[in-house]
This record gives sequence, C-alpha cells and structure tokens, in this order.
Amino acid sequence: MNKTKIALSIILLASGTAQASSFVSFVSHQNGSFTPEKTECSNPITREELVLMIKNNEDYSNACTREIWDFSMLFAHKTVNYDITKWDVSQGTNFTLTFLYSTNFNQNLDSWDVSSGKSFLGTFTGTSFNQDISSWDVSNGIDFESMFEESPFNQDIGNWNTSSGKVFDYMFYKASNFDQDLGGWDTTNAERWLGFNDSSPISNANIPIKFK
Repeated sequence: MNKTKIALSIILLASGTAQASSFVSFVSHQNGSFTPEKTECSNPITREELVLMIKNNEDYSNACTREIWDFSMLFAHKTVNYDITKWDVSQGTNFTLTFLYSTNFNQNLDSWDVSSGKSFLGTFTGTSFNQDISSWDVSNGIDFESMFEESPFNQDIGNWNTSSGKVFDYMFYKASNFDQDLGGWDTTNAERWLGFNDSSPISNANIPIKFK
C-alpha cells in the first residue's frame, strides 16, 4: 500500500490570533484517508520499573514499554486497573503467563505488535479475555501451551501463522466457548499437542489435521 508522510500544523486560536504550535505526522492512504503516524514513546522504562509501577498501582497506561522483552507474569493473579491497549510490546519475546488468572481481564489488544513473541504459554489462562486478535502476527511463536486455557475466548484466529509452533499442549483446555476453524493452521513443526482441545466444545472438524 502506497503511503506518503505529510505534516499538518496544528493551529491554535488564541485571542483571535492564529498561532502554529506544533506539527503532527500523518500517513495518507490510497483511499484518501489519513491516520496519525505511530511515534516512539520517550523515556523507555525497564521491566523492573514496570513491575514496581504495577505493584504500587501507579497509572501505567502510558508507560513507555518499547524496550521491554519480558512481559511474563506481569499481571498474574492481579487486576489490570489501567488501559494497556496502547503499550508498545514490539520487542516482547516472552508473554508467558502474562495475565494468568487475572480473572476480569478483557481489554482489546488487537493493536499489540507481538510479532517478536516466542512464548505465549498460558498468556490468557483463567481470564475473561474474548477480544478480536485475528490480526496478531504470531509467526515467531514456538510455545502456545495453555494459551486460552479456562477462558471464554471464541474469536476467529484461523488465519494465524503458526508455522514456527512446536508446543500446543492444552491450548484450549476448558476453553468453554471456543469452536473456530483452525483447519488451515500450519502445524508442520508441531511436536506436542497433548490435550489440545480437551474439555472444550471445539468440533473435530475444526482441529488442525495433524492433531486429529
């Protein structure tokens, strides 16, 4: 898609005088629409600093997380009290148990860039998560064990690129609502899929062929 960056000055009217105060980058699309260009946040924090913010219940909604690679267990057995939908997780490789039994968690994470992610072990286990994440790039994902275990998740993720996946054990174990078509998943490199859909309503027709 052809994109062209343009700069639009923001004009503030103060005391009847127009003053150009700042510039915002936009991206123009072929259909004539414009969207703000994603800019890097300033003052990136460490995982340790983020953990402390969560522990102290500080507002972490605008935390600059772009240099953090380990998001494991951040909210395990905790309540997510602030909006984390705009976090930059593009460097994240480890999403192991990120929301483990954060029972009320159900924020929309469709804008998260998880393309570097390798471990999604138990990411949403025991949560209320049921949001559209069909656009997630999980092509580097290796471990998907228990990713949606004991959750109500039932969104279409049939287009996920799972070609790097090796471990799929209990991915949908006790996923009370899930019954989406996963027949097109590339499971060439899969080594383990024990209990992949045990105690879930997913029909046999929707399971990857290799797992049947």
